[in-house]
Amino acid sequence: MLHASIRPLRPAKLARGISHQLVVPPRSNPVISYGPAGRSAVSGHVATVFGCTGFLGRYLVSKLAKAGTTVVVPFRDADESRHLRPMGDLGQIVPLEWDIRDPDTIAECVRHSDIVYNLVGRDYETKNFTYEDVHVKGAKSIAEISYANSVSRFIHVSHLNANINSPSKYYATKAAGEDEVKAAFPNATIVRPGAYFGHEDKLLNNMA
Repeated sequence: MLHASIRPLRPAKLARGISHQLVVPPRSNPVISYGPAGRSAVSGHVATVFGCTGFLGRYLVSKLAKAGTTVVVPFRDADESRHLRPMGDLGQIVPLEWDIRDPDTIAECVRHSDIVYNLVGRDYETKNFTYEDVHVKGAKSIAEISYANSVSRFIHVSHLNANINSPSKYYATKAAGEDEVKAAFPNATIVRPGAYFGHEDKLLNNMA
């Protein structure tokens, strides 16, 4: 009887055969894409999008899913995340319940991801969540836990007018959140967009 031993391919040998399909993130394992192009493809990447139920988040989830990325969509209310499921192929959109004040649920959302987007923000304060809770403490927790879980890339969405000296509490906390993110995740990418407009926005639709 013949006995054959199966040895896993080393990354260097694997790269020689499929170099165009192999991506090695800075702080993660090799990522290999396969399958047909488009929505049914598997890019090998796993992305977590915090704030996915918002105006910007839903379009980001759709864009990622069309590229074959597995997308983790953290939610607080299950009804708010239902519309995200059809944006990807079967099993490609992974909804997980989370709480911005619960580190364990944040860790569960990012532990399989190689890229994390933080789009969480508030236009107004409530009795449960202040600007400080969401823009500063929440951003810090997500960045720290992502770094601790060896996430390769962290993208934090702030605001064009973020300024720590601003008389607006909204803009001041946005700037403070940026500082906390950079301290927790030194290689984080900070995005500063202006006002969003388009279908389903809260700007033009309110004027119509």
